Amino acid sequence: MEPMIIGHYRCVEYLGAGTFAEVYRAQDIALNREVAGKILKPILATAPQYQEMFQKEAQLVSTLFHQRIATLLEYGEEQGRIYLVMRYVAGANLAEVIAKRGKLPWDEALRILRETAEGLDYAHRQGLVHGDIKPQNILVHPREGAVLTDFGLARMVEVGSVKGSLGVRGTPAYIPPEVWDGQPASPASDQYALGCVLAEMLSGKALFEASTPWAAMKLHSQPPALPQWPAGAPAGLGEVIRKALAQAPQQRFESVLAFCAALQAPPPPPPPPPPPPRGGG
Repeated sequence: MEPMIIGHYRCVEYLGAGTFAEVYRAQDIALNREVAGKILKPILATAPQYQEMFQKEAQLVSTLFHQRIATLLEYGEEQGRIYLVMRYVAGANLAEVIAKRGKLPWDEALRILRETAEGLDYAHRQGLVHGDIKPQNILVHPREGAVLTDFGLARMVEVGSVKGSLGVRGTPAYIPPEVWDGQPASPASDQYALGCVLAEMLSGKALFEASTPWAAMKLHSQPPALPQWPAGAPAGLGEVIRKALAQAPQQRFESVLAFCAALQAPPPPPPPPPPPPRGGG
């Protein structure tokens, strides 16, 4: 089959599909560069409100320029097909890495977490929330390290038929309690999802995996049963993750970088031994 051409982009390799878009490795014919193209599914282009919403969000997200974020380069439409063009990042996503290798060593998991948090913190300081942090949206480049993708896509898709069965946006295994309750996503919500990702990197499986969204919601409504950590993990790791996964957003760390800093801080010294008993016969 002939390669699909949309605008001045030639789609050369199908990379996969998500809930909202098909993803391609593409060639920018005009500038002779490799990019990632996301062609939104027809349901998202059938109403004017969708087109306006996508365009406004694309304009907003295109202001994010950070090495840990796959920058949005262009928003376009041709023959009723709406597409987004992003910086292409070679390498597997974190979900593929975990599926292939299972549990990751502590040092590697901490590095990926820290690099992801750098991109998130930058976006939070610009007033933007990702809203769909999960391993599939973290690309792992062999030299560049972790790079966040799909920034803003979860925020774009807010109208009726493209919501989940519970009217909640995001991926059930990573959605914090307040979002299940109908509150908007926030930097604290991204921190919660990042805590879920860390636990998954260290255990090899999702912390809140469930067969239905309803079952996932129930799991998120109670403190998680944390797995056994790998060798090299610091003392107090469970307490740090539990704080990032606190039920109330205000009980979590003040930022994703503070979450990372707590993971790198030395454990508190052990309490002094009790004094010997006095007296006696």
